[in-house]
Amino acid sequence: MTKPIDNPFQINSDRLDKELIEMPSRIREAGIREADARHEHAQAKARLEVKHAQLLLQIRKNPDKFDLRAKPNEAEVEATVVTHPEYERALAEFNLARKLMDLAEADTSAFESMRQSVGRLVDLVQISYFSERPPEASTPEGRRRISEGRSRSVEGDGIDSSQ
Repeated sequence: MTKPIDNPFQINSDRLDKELIEMPSRIREAGIREADARHEHAQAKARLEVKHAQLLLQIRKNPDKFDLRAKPNEAEVEATVVTHPEYERALAEFNLARKLMDLAEADTSAFESMRQSVGRLVDLVQISYFSERPPEASTPEGRRRISEGRSRSVEGDGIDSSQ
């Protein structure tokens, strides 16, 4: 049995059939993670906007509570909002959600690219691209199988090493 590859974005060229079969599920799972990340990003953005509005109201109602003069100008109010610890926390959550959304989007894109690559590798196998040169394996199990095939064909036991 072939040991699974630790990197989900690495193609196991010894098992193209399995890669091709599993690819739609991988892409769907990545798409779900991306949708969840987009939703969380939108929620974090909404929380940031609400926090901004709440602080604006609080500062305008009680400027002295925020060490401002009785009638602060817009720049003073805005500066007080964006430097307030609650706003800074909401902004940090928003930025983290954005980062996670970007990473999820990158995963989805990588799986789509991987799907195309697997399809191209299958095309190459179909046209016997690899028959002109010795086969290469990307996993220790694949290399062992190729080595065993070569040993059998050298011994003359009649087993075709291309299987």
